[in-house]
Amino acid sequence: MITKFGKRFLTNFIAGNSSLSSKEMAIGIATSTEYPLADTNSRLGFEFYRIPIRQGGIDIDATSSPTKYTVIFSATLPTNIAGKINEIGIYSGQSSTRNIYDSKFLSNFELPYQWTPEPELDQVNSRVLDSSLTFTSNSTSPREYTYPILDLDISGYNPLDTMCLSYKANDANLSSVKARLYSRAFCRKQYKVFVYVSRCYGWYI
Repeated sequence: MITKFGKRFLTNFIAGNSSLSSKEMAIGIATSTEYPLADTNSRLGFEFYRIPIRQGGIDIDATSSPTKYTVIFSATLPTNIAGKINEIGIYSGQSSTRNIYDSKFLSNFELPYQWTPEPELDQVNSRVLDSSLTFTSNSTSPREYTYPILDLDISGYNPLDTMCLSYKANDANLSSVKARLYSRAFCRKQYKVFVYVSRCYGWYI
């Protein structure tokens, strides 16, 4: 699908007002249920990696009526990148708004020793890379796990920006999941809280 934002960009490109000399391919894990396909979409449901497109071509099928024109883009993922790819987006590699407040991947929840207390490593259930972490509580009170994110400046973002968390509820007893951002590790001044309500068994974003 070409969204309305893509149509606007292509219109500007044809008019000579924008460049498409460099392109990027974004890949994500969100399903159509978690992030429905719509003409108004401006991002992927959950992007976890972006790579430059190195080659492009066309395919013209004159055997069909009407003739079918297809654009083909190719890119190569690094060997250390893995995930359940459910969505792909093509973006211009040149953005007048790109700065240090562009999209950021905060954590892949893969290394248990980076967390306090240390969660369990799960090498069966994962959506990004080949493992995930299992966080548990004692079933009567919440339990907080902390993870240091060094040199993260979010002062340039605004209320229209979003933060996504992909997680799996292992049973129907999950009350809620809260992601807290603290301004400093030593003073633990709470900056922002994101609350994800109770869910049934399964994956969610």
